This record gives sequence, C-alpha cells and structure tokens, in this order.
Amino acid sequence: LNTDGPIKYVEVLGGDMLSQSQSFRSCLSPVSEFSDFTFVKPSSTTDFKEMINVLDASLPDSAWTFESQQGLYRFPSYMCYALRKQRLVENKIVSVSEMETAKWKKRCEEVALWWVDFFLLWSTIDGQIRYTIPEELNVGSIVGNLAKDLGLGLAEISDRKMRISSEAGKQYFKVDLEKGELAVSERIDRETLCEQSASCLLPLQLVVEGPLEFFRVDIEIRDINDNSPSFLTNERILKIAESTATGVRFPLESAVDPDVGSNSLKSYTLSKDECFGVKVKNLDDGRKVPELALEKPLDREKQAVHHLVLTAVDGGNPARSGTSQITVIVLDINDNIPVFEKSVYKIVISEDSVKGTPLIRLLATDLDEGANGEILYSFGEHMSNSVNSIFHIDSNTGEMFLKGELDYESAATYRIEVVATDKGSPEMEGHCSV
Repeated sequence: LNTDGPIKYVEVLGGDMLSQSQSFRSCLSPVSEFSDFTFVKPSSTTDFKEMINVLDASLPDSAWTFESQQGLYRFPSYMCYALRKQRLVENKIVSVSEMETAKWKKRCEEVALWWVDFFLLWSTIDGQIRYTIPEELNVGSIVGNLAKDLGLGLAEISDRKMRISSEAGKQYFKVDLEKGELAVSERIDRETLCEQSASCLLPLQLVVEGPLEFFRVDIEIRDINDNSPSFLTNERILKIAESTATGVRFPLESAVDPDVGSNSLKSYTLSKDECFGVKVKNLDDGRKVPELALEKPLDREKQAVHHLVLTAVDGGNPARSGTSQITVIVLDINDNIPVFEKSVYKIVISEDSVKGTPLIRLLATDLDEGANGEILYSFGEHMSNSVNSIFHIDSNTGEMFLKGELDYESAATYRIEVVATDKGSPEMEGHCSV
C-alpha cells in the first residue's frame, strides 16, 4: 500500500471540524498471496479501532474491523476481494472504488481514510515485471535491466541496497548493484524445475530500503531442445504367428522426451520392411504410443526373423532422436489371439484403500480350443517397478488387486498394460490398458 498524493483537508459531513485525509491504493495481481495487510500503529493515543470502520460493498450487512496486535493494525485478508460501490461510513471512510491499471492489468482497490491528528505508515509493493529466458544460460548471463525496467537510477539501486528477499530452493539469480542488472547465478534446468509442465515460472521478490519497497519479478523459463527421446529398453523380441491376419497391430514401448512444446516427442518411424509398418495411437493423456502393424502376410519359410529399428523423433530444430531394436520371430500354428472385451478400462480407487482391495476383473477370450484357448494374465513386461509393487493380477482369473499403498501426491494416475497369453505353440498375446 502506498500513499496516493499529498495530505488534503476536507470537511466532515455533519460538522464544522476539519480532518486530515490520506488516500491509499492497493494493487493486487490475480496471483497475489492470500494474506492480511499490516500497517504501523498511529502515534495518536486515540483508539484507532473505534475511529475506522469499513463496509464490504458486496455484503452490505457485514463490516471489517481493525485488530490491534503488538502495536500493528491489520486489515482482514478478505478485504482483497473487489469492492464495487462508493460509500460514506460514519463520516470516516469516504470512498471505495474499483479501477484498472493498463500498465500491469491488475485489480486495484482504493480506500480513502479520514482521521484526526495521526499519520499511517505503509509498506509498499510497488511494481511487477516479467522476463523470459531460455534454460541452460551460462552463469553471469544478463536476465534484464532492473534499473531501467523499474524506473530506478543506478545510484538508487546501490544506495538502497536492492536484493532478492525470496526465492524458492536454489539461488538462481543475483542483483548486480553496479550495473543495475539481474543475472544468472546457477545453472537452470527447466526439466528439473518444472518437469513437463507447459509453463515454468520462477517468482522473485526484490526489496530496497529507505523507504522500504518491494518489487515482484516473474521469470519464465523457456524450454530448449536439450534432450533426445529415449526408450526404457533398447531391444524387444516379438513372436508373431505366420497365420496372423494383415492389419493386426502390436503395441510397442513409448519413448520419453523430457522437453515440452515443439521440442517434445512428435513422431515415430520404422526401418524399411515389406511386411511391417508403424502406426501411432494418441492417448487421452497426450502420450503417443507406437504400434507395429502387419501390412503383408508373413511367410516363415521365406523369412523366419525380421530385424527392425524403431526411431522416435522430436520436433526440435535440429530434431533429436532415439532408437529401439525390434526383432520379430515368425511362428506358425495357433492362429487366434486372445481378445479383451475392451482395449482400455478406466477405474477409480480411493487413496486410502487397503491392501487386497479388488480393482477389476479382466476377461479375454480365445476362439481356439484346448491349450490354444487357455489364457494366462500378466502385466506387460515393461511395466515399472512402482506398478508391480502396488498392483497384482491373478494369472488365472484376470482379477486385479491392490498390493501396496497409494499416494495421490506421488502419482494420481497409473496406466497399466495387461497381457493375455494363450497356451498354444507358439503363444499368442492380446493386450489392453487399465
């Protein structure tokens, strides 16, 4: 809060007495913290609490009060909400209005206070600026010119001892008092700070003394293409029956790219093969899952093994890529694969569910008879250790149970690949996701 203009003298309605007046303006951004306003107790011995009263324009029957604590007076935090009307309250608070500042696009609240024989001292949050920089800048790189952007002189920045008063975790930035600039002081890795969030923002609070003022600086960290797509495993072996019909797809392992936006994973390619191609399945969570598609009938006598290379490519410039080797062994006999009722099952479970809680019973059918139609259930071979430690599937019934403890804060969702394998020779597999 800061004073808005010099002290004025106005006539209090209903009497001849003149009172000192002072206008205070609070400018709050949409991301302001939910907290109380505090200001120094006036020097007057008059009971300040009885001198001032404020009505909430949105709730006409309620009033704010001022609480005295250790020599300070405090606005309740809900005063931060918008006030829309002008009011005259006990001839002491004259106006409450709403305004917009085009410069910062913040909601401002202005409260004019009338009082007798005392002054109020307020701390000030004076302005807000925003910079955008790429990650991995060299230490010492300049982020921005604080002196210019905050409208302060170089001598003023040095004399008033500008410094960073709040920064989460590591100190990634420092203030150069001689040049009035904000500079990088530590290596900034966007993936470490914000993982794969679309936006990565580091908020800073700058403080200067004499008088005490605060400035907010938001620094957006822009992603650069410093990571290549990678696969959990470098090789996978598939056994596919010679009689498998064309058009059948076999799910492959997805690649992971920590980069975001245009630098994230974009496509997959497959080395040239007359029988196979690659298709991409886009999931609801944004992941791209490659699938090996059989485009031409297999002939075991002609080619018993196919050696393929799956390549994941990102959208960076220049693009980065990662590869995985796919080996297809062609087998005959057993010509039907187990088929689940659905390709994707969705279930919801409470975080406090106890171990042993049943989750879902999966069912796959195989048109073959005898051993070729008997099915065993299991999790996909590339499932993470965390999935295997938390969930269990009965290999004979296909029923899934909770095996470990859930922690919503660690992982709110899981995608579990389930395989139904028959007992034929060769084995045939069907797949679904839970």
